[in-house]
Amino acid sequence: MRAGLFRDPRSTSCSGMTLGSLVLVGTLLVGCGAPSTPIGPLGQPFTFSEYEQEPDQSSVQEPEETPHQATFRLGESQAELRLAWKSIKPKNHAYLSSAAIEVVKADPNLSITMGDASNPVNIGTSEVAIEQRSLLITWHRQGWLQSQSKTLKINFSANGEWTVE
Repeated sequence: MRAGLFRDPRSTSCSGMTLGSLVLVGTLLVGCGAPSTPIGPLGQPFTFSEYEQEPDQSSVQEPEETPHQATFRLGESQAELRLAWKSIKPKNHAYLSSAAIEVVKADPNLSITMGDASNPVNIGTSEVAIEQRSLLITWHRQGWLQSQSKTLKINFSANGEWTVE
């Protein structure tokens, strides 16, 4: 019978596991338990202020909505998101009417959250207003030895332009 550091090969006890085996099992458990954001809508869609007609123009038809969309990745991850928004253009002005973010391609162990939309900003002139808003998208990945997170600012405007900062 052996004693001390050696174990009986017929033993089913896990007390004889090597350090490498324990590290492997621990790595698998840590990696598998992290939350992941599923494919589909991210949060609730935004509806921005309705176009307000002047009182003497109540018979004028409301302007038609124009759809816009942009697809982008979150840094070096495989996650892909799509921003879809609509705008209206009464007279010389362009306003945002709605926006939504959708997760198109998920990345394992990557959680994604969306903040509120910013207040509107006019990126045009007083004669030709162009409304712009921003959304903050934060992603977080918990790894075995480190965690990563980053917040991106998505700017989108009623003229169809958009940027990621």
